[in-house]
Amino acid sequence: MKEGTIYERELPDGRLVEVMSLTFGRARIVISPDKDSMTWTDGWRYDNPVLAVCQAVIWDAEKWNRETNEGEPEGWQRAMNSGKPNRYPEKQKEIRNGNAW
Repeated sequence: MKEGTIYERELPDGRLVEVMSLTFGRARIVISPDKDSMTWTDGWRYDNPVLAVCQAVIWDAEKWNRETNEGEPEGWQRAMNSGKPNRYPEKQKEIRNGNAW
């Protein structure tokens, strides 16, 4: 595991889903091209690292469509590659409060 990574899993196509710690108690889910890569292609920031790990565990990353953003992980605050805020703030609030489990 890379420094700063608190969770990782390899997808069948070789990409890596990782949760990386950030400052101020935040975390991000990122997709890396492979386990040896020191870069990531997409990411989503979370205010809570526990939520980020839970979402990374249950997220079906293989169904995610990068072009349409369908199948993104849920509960994120901001998309790391575009800076866009979450488009479903009500659902995000439910997930953060533990009502989506």
